Amino acid sequence: MKNRKIGFFALVLAIIFAMVFGACGEAGGLDIPGLDDILNLDDVQDLIEDLDVDEPGPIVDGKTYILGDVGPGGGIIVYIVEDGIIMEDTGEKVYYFEAAPTDLGKFKWATLGFYSTNIGSTGNTIGTGRVNTALILATDADAPAAKACAEYTFGGKNDWFLPSALEIGVMLLMKNYGVDVPGIDYTGTYWSSSQASADLATTFGSTPSGNTIESKGKDSEHLVRPIRVF
Repeated sequence: MKNRKIGFFALVLAIIFAMVFGACGEAGGLDIPGLDDILNLDDVQDLIEDLDVDEPGPIVDGKTYILGDVGPGGGIIVYIVEDGIIMEDTGEKVYYFEAAPTDLGKFKWATLGFYSTNIGSTGNTIGTGRVNTALILATDADAPAAKACAEYTFGGKNDWFLPSALEIGVMLLMKNYGVDVPGIDYTGTYWSSSQASADLATTFGSTPSGNTIESKGKDSEHLVRPIRVF
């Protein structure tokens, strides 16, 4: 039952971003079809309100977790894939997405001289944030948001990265299911590692009145929260 619900959660969230970015594709091994009947974020929340947050995930390194648990890096488990998901960069299979316990602050997405530089094929979906971060830094070595995440160390882990649009969306939507991600600014806007165009990147905001998905100039400053996988 949990696998079905979590898979459906991934599906409907991917559809949100497909509507924003114009197409659906493969998300870390998940084949995401396109649908035209999801009207807005409120409709999606209605569809997934019965998400089971108390069902344990797979055993990894001798331990299992539920959404909201403290992960091995000292962060919060914000997403679980029962059957695993293949990461875009290394091909490894992972099961858990762990958000850092605090924001790192507000950063620009790019440095001066790279505000209108096309990074390349960054992804929007679950499983693409880590390779996005590497792509950004391969082009703009001092890109503030990506660099802050890549250099972040906590809980003995140094494999944190700037989440993709869907990954940051999952983290912010957890509040709707009783999962407390400490320190989230629900009046703020968070950078993702997903480029929208040469001079824009995707942000996800969660406010008392609703959620927003917007493209912002790479020279603007927004909040950053790293994430890792295992």
